[in-house]
Amino acid sequence: MLIFIQLLFLVVLDSKGQNFTGKVEYKSILDFGKQNSELQNPEISLDKKKQIEQMKSSLIELEEHTYILNFNMHESSYRKEERLGIKDRLNAAANVLDFYKNFKDNIYIKEFDASGTIFHISERLPVFDWKLQNETQTIAGHICYKAIQSEIKESIKRVMSPTGGIEQSIIKDTITTVAWYCPDIPVSNGPDKFFGLPGLIMSIVKTSEFGGMPLTLYATQITLNPKEGVRVKRPKTKRLYSPAEFQLEMLKLSSGH
Repeated sequence: MLIFIQLLFLVVLDSKGQNFTGKVEYKSILDFGKQNSELQNPEISLDKKKQIEQMKSSLIELEEHTYILNFNMHESSYRKEERLGIKDRLNAAANVLDFYKNFKDNIYIKEFDASGTIFHISERLPVFDWKLQNETQTIAGHICYKAIQSEIKESIKRVMSPTGGIEQSIIKDTITTVAWYCPDIPVSNGPDKFFGLPGLIMSIVKTSEFGGMPLTLYATQITLNPKEGVRVKRPKTKRLYSPAEFQLEMLKLSSGH
């Protein structure tokens, strides 16, 4: 039923703005609140304090970044703006160059730089189980409504067994994402991989890949239907990799093959 409602929203939005285009600037903030509280604990060990401070130092470049979303009614591209004089020290996420969505083809393409080798990973657009809320807030001068979605994420935990072998278990975590969308902007799209709400997503609060800290993306500037138009570029590539094929290529690179 939810998928039907989302499809209905997309049809309604499409009928309201066949040629609707725009550009949105988002800022990102990584929340170090939990880590800062730990540092203020008088009983914290020096080793633990050093570990937290090193972790914060390695991630500080993610605390404030600018991302640009270019969109029309059928596709979009989302890219981080480079900052002159600053070299990204982050690993996986820092190497993601571009996120491309195509709603007609129902695909999502991620452009990834692996030590100078460019890969394009393609998969089906995700289905988000958004729960619409009545709560509102103003973002960049627009009234926005809250939506929440949760998903189960599995990870593998490996530990040394008493006999010296490796034991592994599957850990399941519930990941909750909060979105704030604007019904007055008739585009069912948003930053990163997110979409599927009855209006442009103006802000996302999600669990980051960096130690599970909350990462907030929020719109700061919006340009709708600019006279010069908006160009959405589909990544040019000779090959599209599935997520599984890409992981295999990463294993080959790491092993030197």
